[in-house]
Amino acid sequence: MARTPLDRLREAVARTAELVRERPPTGLGHEDADETVGTVGTDGAVGFDPLELLAELDRRGAPVVVIGQVAGILHGSQELTGDLDLLWSGAPQHAAAMAAAFAAVGARLYGEDGGELPCRAEAFQARKIDYTTARAGGDLCTPKLPWGGLDVAGFAERALTTPGPDGTVIRYLRRADLIAMRRALGRPKDLRRAAELAELAAPAPVHPPKPKPGDKVAVLSPGAAVPALFPLPYQLGLKRLREEFGLEPVVYPGTAKWGATPAERAADLHAAFADPSIKAVLATIGGDDQITVLPHLDRELISANPKPFFGYSDNTNLLLFLRNCGMVSYHGGSVMVHLGRGGSLQPASTDSLRAALFGDGSQEYELLPQPLVRDQEFDWAEAELLDAEPPMEAGEGWIWHQGDRVVEGPGWGGNLEILAWMAMADKEIGPVEQYAGQVLYLETSEELPSSTEVYRILRNLGERGLLAQFPALLMARAKAWSFERPGDAQAKAAYRKEQREAVLRALAEYAPRTMAVFDVDFGHTDPQLILPCGGSIRVDGIERRITVRY
Repeated sequence: MARTPLDRLREAVARTAELVRERPPTGLGHEDADETVGTVGTDGAVGFDPLELLAELDRRGAPVVVIGQVAGILHGSQELTGDLDLLWSGAPQHAAAMAAAFAAVGARLYGEDGGELPCRAEAFQARKIDYTTARAGGDLCTPKLPWGGLDVAGFAERALTTPGPDGTVIRYLRRADLIAMRRALGRPKDLRRAAELAELAAPAPVHPPKPKPGDKVAVLSPGAAVPALFPLPYQLGLKRLREEFGLEPVVYPGTAKWGATPAERAADLHAAFADPSIKAVLATIGGDDQITVLPHLDRELISANPKPFFGYSDNTNLLLFLRNCGMVSYHGGSVMVHLGRGGSLQPASTDSLRAALFGDGSQEYELLPQPLVRDQEFDWAEAELLDAEPPMEAGEGWIWHQGDRVVEGPGWGGNLEILAWMAMADKEIGPVEQYAGQVLYLETSEELPSSTEVYRILRNLGERGLLAQFPALLMARAKAWSFERPGDAQAKAAYRKEQREAVLRALAEYAPRTMAVFDVDFGHTDPQLILPCGGSIRVDGIERRITVRY
């Protein structure tokens, strides 16, 4: 389970309490802290817990932003502290709220000359106040202080928000702004902590907190707003979210707005991730230009509010973006395709989605070959077809290549055509060495790329050095039917065989030791099992089993 910023702060408070449990008093206050160890070496660390004050400030509408090492801890810093430094605008209209919040926790205030100040609104005219409460102490700063040319007012305006205790909200500096402030101060502890924050910019993916029945989930169209064109499967998908999963879908301005701009779609994503009442995000469907949304995304805002995201196809862009933000995301689970399926929900797809939505990642979930499969679509404009069970055909099981070992690692991949575009645009694909030992998964779209094109994409990824990093590949059962190319059973079998041969050719040339499993049920066919992007995938060639952790 992902540690939210609040989790990190609570863990740090507990670690601080353990550290100072038997330490004798030092006689040092936070102003006496040395420039290397910091305030964790003072008596301020004894009983330190800033959450009471932060919650009271938010409840009173006092607009403060956490700075200093507590902000660092919210970003993931492991260094402890014994003070809570805060920044606020100094605006007179907020002084009464500030005074009320500090008074509610029994704070004592001191001016820059060390004299005690009454806890009333007029005290907050000062450019800086020192304060102490029973659980925290620190500096309350304003932009009026000499900040060495830093745009501290701008830092406050663009601060991040994250859920605090009991429904409150904590605002804290963005990582880049905190690093700039640290470097400007220049003390040994500040430079050390700035370096640590810089290293935290690319965290390993962890499982985000999961929703539970009754929670709200966002339904977005970060690719194409196909609900505007085909409302029937979209409405059916929303209905099933409510009735089958017990979740309350929340739609956004761009969800059903055909032609929504990349900036509008990014704004929907920001709103969904920043809203603490939203517990998961599901895409309606894919598209073909989600890559244009990526430049508009606020990586730090999204990283600060980890949530499970479900999508596939063009959503490969977002899945890998979120993985790079440090959170496990989920390949599959489209509202219109997965949930808007004609007839009834497909049992294996539903069970997989339910496990991914509500599971905490601690249990293995086994993916199984499906006895009945489908890749033929129906006309979404014909309402009567939504009531009919789609015709299925017999599945032929998985095909194993070099299945003589066990590979377990984080999952990475998505739609092959989208990955090719991302590679061309140099988006969200890191240095190849960072994928060593991971499990690659790939699928192809309803555009039915030729076996030649599949080989060429894989060849180019091989030339980049990427293919050789993955000791295992899961290749989805290829979609082999479309309205434009409605092949019969023989033609579909030939298409899938040619694609397998193209993949094997590329593997032989660039990753000859990679184990591969073909015709796995994910991607653009039915059933559509969920794969964790960044989560653990275990490919057991000896036992012919694939398990994942959601």
